[in-house]
Amino acid sequence: MKLRRPIAALTATALAMTGAAFGAAAAAQASPGLETAYVPGDEIRPSTAETESSVYNEWHFGPGTGRAQSVALQARNGVELEAGVDTQIIRGNGNDLDPAADGTSVEELIAGLGVAASDTSRLSYQVGIRIDTDGDGVWEPGEGWSTLRAPVANPAGNWTTSQPIGALAKNASLPLADLLAELATVAEAEGPVYPISFGFLASKPAAGTLVSSFTAEGVTTRFSAAPAVAAELPASLDFVGAAQIRPNEDSYAGWHDGAAAGGSYASVIGARGAIDGLEVTGKAQILNGFADEDFLPNALARAAGARIVATGEAWAQFPVFWYQDGVPGAQFTTIRAQVPASGVLAEAEAWISSKGLPGIPANTGASLEAILAAIGDHDLIGYGVFVDAGRTATITSIAFDGAQTDFARAASPAPESGRALLSEIANPSTGAEETAVYNDWHFDPDHGNADGSVTQARNGLAIAAGGDALVLRGNGNDQAIGAATTPIAELAASLGVVASSTEKLSYQIPVRVDTDGDAAWQAGEGWTTLRAPAADPEGDWTTSQAIPGSSFGANARAPLAELVDALGPNAYPIGAGFLVAKSAEDVLVSSFTADGATTRFFAEPAAPAPAGDPLAEQLALDGIRPDESSYPGWHNGVAPDDARLGGIAEAMGEHGAVLGLEISGKYQLLNGFAPEDVLVNAASRAAELVVDADGPVWAQIPVHYYPEGSLAPQFTTLRALVPESGNLAEASSWITSRALPGIAANAEASLDEIVAALGDHDVIGYGVFVDAEQTATIRTIAFDGTTTDLTRAGIPPFENPFEDIAEDTKFGTEILWMAEQGLTTGFRQADGTTRFDGARKVTREAVAAFLYRIAAPEGYTAPATSPFADVDPGDQFYTEISWMHEAGLSTGTKQADGTRTFAPKSTMSREAFAAFMYRMEAPTGYTAPKASPFADVRTSHRFYKQIAWMHESGLSTGTRQGAGKKPIYQPLSKLTRQATAAFLFRSDQLFSD
Repeated sequence: MKLRRPIAALTATALAMTGAAFGAAAAAQASPGLETAYVPGDEIRPSTAETESSVYNEWHFGPGTGRAQSVALQARNGVELEAGVDTQIIRGNGNDLDPAADGTSVEELIAGLGVAASDTSRLSYQVGIRIDTDGDGVWEPGEGWSTLRAPVANPAGNWTTSQPIGALAKNASLPLADLLAELATVAEAEGPVYPISFGFLASKPAAGTLVSSFTAEGVTTRFSAAPAVAAELPASLDFVGAAQIRPNEDSYAGWHDGAAAGGSYASVIGARGAIDGLEVTGKAQILNGFADEDFLPNALARAAGARIVATGEAWAQFPVFWYQDGVPGAQFTTIRAQVPASGVLAEAEAWISSKGLPGIPANTGASLEAILAAIGDHDLIGYGVFVDAGRTATITSIAFDGAQTDFARAASPAPESGRALLSEIANPSTGAEETAVYNDWHFDPDHGNADGSVTQARNGLAIAAGGDALVLRGNGNDQAIGAATTPIAELAASLGVVASSTEKLSYQIPVRVDTDGDAAWQAGEGWTTLRAPAADPEGDWTTSQAIPGSSFGANARAPLAELVDALGPNAYPIGAGFLVAKSAEDVLVSSFTADGATTRFFAEPAAPAPAGDPLAEQLALDGIRPDESSYPGWHNGVAPDDARLGGIAEAMGEHGAVLGLEISGKYQLLNGFAPEDVLVNAASRAAELVVDADGPVWAQIPVHYYPEGSLAPQFTTLRALVPESGNLAEASSWITSRALPGIAANAEASLDEIVAALGDHDVIGYGVFVDAEQTATIRTIAFDGTTTDLTRAGIPPFENPFEDIAEDTKFGTEILWMAEQGLTTGFRQADGTTRFDGARKVTREAVAAFLYRIAAPEGYTAPATSPFADVDPGDQFYTEISWMHEAGLSTGTKQADGTRTFAPKSTMSREAFAAFMYRMEAPTGYTAPKASPFADVRTSHRFYKQIAWMHESGLSTGTRQGAGKKPIYQPLSKLTRQATAAFLFRSDQLFSD
């Protein structure tokens, strides 16, 4: 069998190889083109003489008495071998099982050996070989083998054999070239020579030895785990001010200055507490150090993705621990690049390392890729910026690996203006309860509203005389420092209040002091409340607590600037508010302003209610009161003692017609509303007012409005000259009798401008005004759905329609009343005249018609089926007779077959009429007298009660029978038309509402 590359093929060039080749191979950390494998110490297999063959082609410990079978320590960059103990670590190449497994020759294998270790003085290379004596390609007992060894420190020197080979004895030592020549001779004489393993032996080193890697056959095996790659940092966005940066590296984790001395840094403070960046003067290193457990393994490449926003000369800085092959422990260096104008470090021109790296001297420009290759396995232990001595830079932000730190901060937006009703203002009774609601509007527990001295007014909070109320709201700084950025002095300058009186009103600014500057509140850190009278906030302020480290004790008074200086830069306002302290008079607080936001302590003005339903009403002169002794309803609004008071009278027309009300000024005709009927925020409806009038007249809308800071509602009157059309929407302008914000009294303005100036208001009435020495006639006034008519139609005199009736005719008045009321039209004669025929007997259907016209409800509808057998739906008086039945006035007469009849054509008896009238008008529960008032009606008469009531009510006096005798009623007599007229007239007089 012909083997691929036996030792006999060695060339003279190979035989002449020197130790220089080994040196090149040994620089494994920096050697490009080599494959890399990772075998940590716990993956190197232990073995014995009996078990070695089973693990031979894996990295394993060589067997032998006293030889180590484990490493002393696994380091980040290799394994540490035990001192004073032999340790052999080798690996077969497969040729022990199949000589054809690996074609690398002994010469090639030896030439490619390399090791990286902390000390090579006790290390030697190991190359195992075998001889295929019969050349059959199969290992057989008795065929030769040996281990070739040479010191790692001098592999070009002598090599030693462990077993005899050809002419070489056991433990023979000779130069490599001679050894290779002898192996070539053996290959020619005995058979091919094959390498079967490679490795190294540590011979009882005096101290622990770090072995980082071993190189053979173009593969570098690192005795460590494959380098880990850190997970990306969680995305975050944080603000860091100068107060949160520690001045040294006494503690590394977090933001700190890593320079030993000489530099400085400070936050650049802008308006309203804005921070415009961190100004750094070199020499200074502003670093965010990682805790040991948070180091980022092999993350330096991410430096290219960092972004630093800065002005001035600044360097990005990345401190690194790196693990150099053959060097115990971590090495430190700092990797830097000058921040480009874009801030994107991927655009940096070059990078440097503060310490020398393999192939890269210290502080020499190189690419980031070259530095990464030189460093190899490493930990990124922080990041930040460096400003050199004599340089200044302002850092705005640093973004790295998903985490962004801002050193600049915009002024916190001013809290939004809004409203807080009394019902929404918390009233805590303890400090713990206050903490829970601190950043909402609330009462201070020691100055609360438990006594109810604070009430809700239409335009603010009303504090009763003698009341003690402190109302405030936190800004979030009690929970997180920096939630609000406005400094104390700027906050104080922004305070404002609108109140009815500021005599007993003071501003309040509670303050906390972050004593240790760690941006977190700790127990025991200082606090105080600064107070100043709202009437003089430019004067002295007072402290509620002593200011630590200053001469200001509790209740000290001083200018605000002095107190702020004493509090120091780590003092933060945590809210603002006001105190009303036992005022001698009621105080109304409408609004409070702080930090650009105004809070109004009253509700948003309500939207006006929908316009009223259409309504028409008549107004007569006697319905107008002469003064405002009672406001609701129509009245004169000019004071009675006004010397210019005018008058009002009816403008008369024909037949008593009223053509309107004539007003001579000065006079106000107003319809006042009761308090519960005022129209909230409805002044804009003045444009809907319509006045029909002749002469110069003004539309008038009296209003109560509620300006901020006013304890009582204010009064004004809106007026506009009524245009020719009467439609006030066409009025050219309006005026207000009292000055409003931005509008002088009696100055022309648009209605919209006046309504806006009024704010929250109530329309308390409407009407017209006629000025002094002016006269106008008002016919109608329409507003909010109600039209008031001030006219009245005349009534022409009534003309007698009956030829046979005169006013002096017996019952003439009663008969003519019936005609005037439309109860009767009489009987039309052939000659065109009309007669009443008073003596004619009246029929039952005619009586039904009379009573129906008097008492039936409007729109009555008769049933489809008649209640009486002798009255059909098509009959002339069917509706009237049906109503008589339905109203209970007539039940008819019951017939043998069970039906009832009305007998419409029959004449009406006087007793039946009494029954009808009784049922229509008599009071419930009437009791007839025991003695009959009529001589011809016994108490046992079936209609006695009804006839007695007719007498008692005054409807009938009966017919007189002479002195001393009772009158008679004649119950069975037939009723005449004139008697019917008399009865109905008397009924109207007696029972009409």
